[in-house]
Amino acid sequence: MSPCQNIIVMAIAITSMVLLCDLTGAATIRVGGAAGWGFAMDGWQKGQTFNVGDVLEFKYDPTLHNVVVVSKEDYESCTPKGKTLNSGDDKVTLTASGTTYYICGIAAHCASAGVKAAITTV
Repeated sequence: MSPCQNIIVMAIAITSMVLLCDLTGAATIRVGGAAGWGFAMDGWQKGQTFNVGDVLEFKYDPTLHNVVVVSKEDYESCTPKGKTLNSGDDKVTLTASGTTYYICGIAAHCASAGVKAAITTV
């Protein structure tokens, strides 16, 4: 290889390492804390910082709950219109700054039991 080719290869290698280091800095955050996604967890996210690249982990009993990604209006009214996740171990990567809204769409879990979360990503 010529000296110029060596420099290009080194630059690509260094760039790749920097990008990999940045990706591994992402956190996996259990929604609802140690208890997970479920009853009486509204507000658990207060005081936490969520960054682009972080992964939200929704752990719950799928026979009791689900997770619906909703608009702000549907979050406020607890209306389950949106993408529904229901595996019991759902992972959502935060890809942009802003606020995303999640509710449980089963029965009145959102409205009367507070099974919802508004996550603001910086």
